[in-house]
Amino acid sequence: MKKHSKRYNNIKISDKALIIEQALKFIQDQPKVKFNETLEAHFKLNLNKKEKQVLRGTVKFPKSFGKEKAVLVFCSTEKIEKMKSLGAKYAGAEDLVKKIQEDNKIIEEVDVVLAEPVLMREVAKLGRILGPKGLMPSPKNNTIQEDLEKAMANIQEGTVSFKSDETGIIHQAFGKMNFDLADLKKNFLILKEAVMQTREEESNKKLIDCITICSTMGKGVKVII
Repeated sequence: MKKHSKRYNNIKISDKALIIEQALKFIQDQPKVKFNETLEAHFKLNLNKKEKQVLRGTVKFPKSFGKEKAVLVFCSTEKIEKMKSLGAKYAGAEDLVKKIQEDNKIIEEVDVVLAEPVLMREVAKLGRILGPKGLMPSPKNNTIQEDLEKAMANIQEGTVSFKSDETGIIHQAFGKMNFDLADLKKNFLILKEAVMQTREEESNKKLIDCITICSTMGKGVKVII
């Protein structure tokens, strides 16, 4: 059995779901660690697990955080230099597809992959490389774009993608422990709204079963939906 630290064992647990302001304050009042913890939200969804239903979406947080993302862009030849000037770590067309087929270590350095629709026939050849890492461009997470300049701007401004895992839960960071409570609340509510927008219009089932938030080294607190 995993042994927890004395600090962790001393953390008090709320025995009931709290409104978001109370839940955030509860977490910020927990015993501190030596680094700036990340706050995470875990959305348990009512999905059809037999059909392996997966929900995907994107969110742009009002208060950004985290490291700058490394972006790879599949674009037409005339746009390569422009994409690099906008911050793309790699940019190319068919030649970049072939390069990755020969040496897929490039993908280990990348956080996001963007593609122009016209190049998706070529990018599809990398399905077995990009797919397992969640990097395959898709309209569902806005990574297939005609306007690549706008897509790059969104990424640099803090737009992130999320998706449910095999157990039907979305795990997503939404801030840092040293953020003001007001900023954390805004980020959480924007994330919650983004998750709600992934719901299929024809579905009558409640999408979110429960929400739990926690810090990197802390215990979870349930939030009233």
